[in-house]
Amino acid sequence: MNAPIRAAAHVRALEDMGGLDAPAQRLHPLTKLVTTVGFAAVVTSYGRYDILPLLPLLLYPVALAALSGVTLSYVAKRVAALLPLFLLVGILQPLFDRTPAALGPIALTGGWLIFASLTLKGGLCVAAAVLLMANTGVTGVARALRLIHVPKLLTLELLLTYRYLSLFLEEAGRVILAYHMRAPRQRGVHRGAWGSLVGQMLLRALDRAERCHQAMLLRGFDGAYPLSRPSCFRAADVIYLSVWGLFFAAARGWDLPALLGNALRN
Repeated sequence: MNAPIRAAAHVRALEDMGGLDAPAQRLHPLTKLVTTVGFAAVVTSYGRYDILPLLPLLLYPVALAALSGVTLSYVAKRVAALLPLFLLVGILQPLFDRTPAALGPIALTGGWLIFASLTLKGGLCVAAAVLLMANTGVTGVARALRLIHVPKLLTLELLLTYRYLSLFLEEAGRVILAYHMRAPRQRGVHRGAWGSLVGQMLLRALDRAERCHQAMLLRGFDGAYPLSRPSCFRAADVIYLSVWGLFFAAARGWDLPALLGNALRN
């Protein structure tokens, strides 16, 4: 199984997790969307040197993974896939910011603190987004977006792009598989064939998109993706929002690791 086909399988598996019978999946989609957006807003509001104050927020993805029936190893793999991007964004910070700083007993420069803070913030936000898709699914996210009056065109683009992503990856996997069957002793794809392979993928993707569109029209598609009416808010949704809202406010308002350290010393 080559990389595009594996990626398509991961996309489908992430969508299938939304159908699991777990506590998080039974919550209202808008509850989970608002909580995730609030979590991301709190994470990004911390200062560029803040690392220890961010650590209590690790509780959110850990608890949500347990409520969603998703293993932490699965979430960690998805976060690790974007780790090179975080490294690329922050790796130059130690060269530009040489302000003396410290992380507990460790003496560092401000650039290293910025680098670690950016990586931690990015990892937390990606983990929250992955868990949102795992326990809600793209259809549930689209329902929640429509409830807060996000334009119908944007939700339609989100749905169709996500749905077609796995199809495109499967087509790319078939093209690469066909190439390797014709060149079994060659490792990777020769650079001389890159242009023709990309062209073939584009043509196959356009053909597949046209067939998908025709199938949608035959089933009565009129420019609006039909979304079933979500369930009503329940007591569990209110409790979920209240608990996490209070926790986010406490984590942002006080330095919880410092308070815990002082309490243990006393």
